[in-house]
Amino acid sequence: MQSSALGSGIGSVGGSTKLFGATNYTFGFAGSPLFIEPAGLQALDFSAFLEWVTEHRFDLDALLLRHGGLIFRRSPVGTSADFSQLAERLGPYAGDYSGGASARSKIVGNVMEATRLAKEIKIPLHQEMCYLRDYPSRIAFYCVTPAAKGGETIIADMRRFSKELPEAIRRKLESLGISVVRNFSAPAGDGRELAEDHPDQRSWKFAFYTDTREAVEATCASKGMQAIWNRDGSLTVRNTFAAFTPHPVTGEIIYRNSAHVDPGAGFSADIPEARRRQVEAMLARQALRTGYYFGDGSPISPSESAQLRALFDKLERSWTWQTGDIMLLDNLLAAHGRNSFEGAFRDVQVALLS
Repeated sequence: MQSSALGSGIGSVGGSTKLFGATNYTFGFAGSPLFIEPAGLQALDFSAFLEWVTEHRFDLDALLLRHGGLIFRRSPVGTSADFSQLAERLGPYAGDYSGGASARSKIVGNVMEATRLAKEIKIPLHQEMCYLRDYPSRIAFYCVTPAAKGGETIIADMRRFSKELPEAIRRKLESLGISVVRNFSAPAGDGRELAEDHPDQRSWKFAFYTDTREAVEATCASKGMQAIWNRDGSLTVRNTFAAFTPHPVTGEIIYRNSAHVDPGAGFSADIPEARRRQVEAMLARQALRTGYYFGDGSPISPSESAQLRALFDKLERSWTWQTGDIMLLDNLLAAHGRNSFEGAFRDVQVALLS
């Protein structure tokens, strides 16, 4: 589906104004995300920008709660090391990404690749680490190089999503919770393989950043997951948790899970039929099939998944990345994903925040 243009969304109030008068930044209240950019021809230099963010952290946090997402356009962030420094000022996530769902590597400090999933894949809307009990409360993105065509980061208002959920699905989610099953392949070579079209093809060594089963089991125990070792050396993890989470500041009850994601599509919003058949054959070989279930183990029906995906399609928003853009999201109030793209290269980096 085509993403809707920006202009309505989280906390839209209309108009524009200058805030925090000591620094010439303009705040365009056109919807979600809220765009913040220099009012004049020159942006602050990087050091001054860091100080500005630190000085106005309370105000920026309030705007993030209101809008769900902020974009610093024409920011002076010019390198991954700069982005790492900014993440430190914003408050890095105390946890880690061990056992995460996306294929990604560390770049510098707490900065990682956003994903290595193939460019043909549209990554569906989701909250970061919504398949785990513990999660970062905020997430930041840095656009180093936008795609030649497509590759937009899509977002959706999870306040609206939570309010507009079909009532029958809401009742089941509230009463049963969510159970998540994920699989990781047996390692080959040094175990650092990068699967670019389905997360289940990554080895557990790459996903957990370790060479030992004992370390995997310790990580799983600390994150509320059950580790199940299979005869072929592959790993299955399973965990069950509530389908809704209260916002730590506002107390709002927000949908936080990926019941709408179709593992048969390679965790993509679209997939060629031939590739789908290959993925389905891989899933059929699994002792415990990757997927999202109700907390009692009962399946989420195709009809229920379709209703959830239709609501996400309705709420999806996107815009065009520019080099140097920084996007900050509240990880409960805004879901994110990625459009497929064309061209040889796209570089968007991510940092998890507290």
